[in-house]
Amino acid sequence: MNYYRDKKGRFIKGHPDFVSSEKRKLMAITISKSKKGYKMSKVHKLNMIKAITGRKLSDKHKENISNSLKGRFLKEESSQWKGGISKKPYNFDFIQELRDKIIKRDSFVCQLCGNTQDEEIEEFGYKLNVHHIDYDKTNSKENNLITLCRRCNSIVNKDRLGWMKYFKKRLNWVKTAREKLKKEFNVR
Repeated sequence: MNYYRDKKGRFIKGHPDFVSSEKRKLMAITISKSKKGYKMSKVHKLNMIKAITGRKLSDKHKENISNSLKGRFLKEESSQWKGGISKKPYNFDFIQELRDKIIKRDSFVCQLCGNTQDEEIEEFGYKLNVHHIDYDKTNSKENNLITLCRRCNSIVNKDRLGWMKYFKKRLNWVKTAREKLKKEFNVR
């Protein structure tokens, strides 16, 4: 029998492999800092999903999770909160005809990733969206609207100023390219 272990097989204090609770906490912090920015592979993510799929949680555990999340994602507490602008109504001019006109202007293609509307419908079951470049729902001018798929539309909700600049440059470039083509081929 190993004299550094107790009856349950755990290490006894004084053994070289014994780790105190303070040292264990310090090790956990060090490990979590070393993993910061680490990207898991798809296989790793799938294995983690398989490990927790079908796991039964007790009512007490569910209650603890619920209590820990209460108030965390409500309005001002959320990092995504923008002052309630998502509740503002769209401009009366922002109707289906205008949306269809913008999507047609952009050749039924997402202006960020390049997916066509047919590909989006086939793969996800959704049509393309029309995005307000300046994020102002009341501004429904054609030069403020651009076609995006659902994924790209959700992506551009982060770093709004950067995306506003990007899309304005892109629309100006498209506009000048169309004008050059019209002049070259004498199209009205």
